[in-house]
Amino acid sequence: MSGTLCGARPAGASGAFLFAVLCLVWGSTWLSLKVGISTVPPLTFAALRFLAAALPLFCMAAARGRVRVPAATVLPGALLMVAVNYGLMAWGMTRVASGIASVINLSMVPMATLALSVAHGRARWSATVGAALMIGAAGLTMLFAPRFGGGGAGGMAAIGAGAAAYAWGGILTKDRPHG
Repeated sequence: MSGTLCGARPAGASGAFLFAVLCLVWGSTWLSLKVGISTVPPLTFAALRFLAAALPLFCMAAARGRVRVPAATVLPGALLMVAVNYGLMAWGMTRVASGIASVINLSMVPMATLALSVAHGRARWSATVGAALMIGAAGLTMLFAPRFGGGGAGGMAAIGAGAAAYAWGGILTKDRPHG
């Protein structure tokens, strides 16, 4: 099932088109967040953004009779993966550019997932794991060390902490029932 989208493998040009749409939509997240927090306080914008998305999705799921996800699954996911992650990201993006935020977030999520998986006993520690984490941390440090002296360090730290919260929420909800 590798390389599939919902179990179906898109062919040729349609696969490339779908990938381009995915990149455009996902990439626009960072720009829309930066524009939104320039006009609305960051935590308010993050909350309104997800509320605007959650209400129609909840109504669609309710209409189909598919609202059966236990609170033990929803709470860690909603709190850590959405509220904490995007709240910290929105606040952090008031201090750093959206491109920097995207690189920090999208590189820290897998690193934090690996480190927290080891900490939670879901993955084994090895020299390879240690090397991967050290190389990732060194790469981020080389990219962003010149910016640490300015006011952006707090924003970068908040975005990194949000990514770690996202990873932790993913680990906590991984084996929980989904409905």
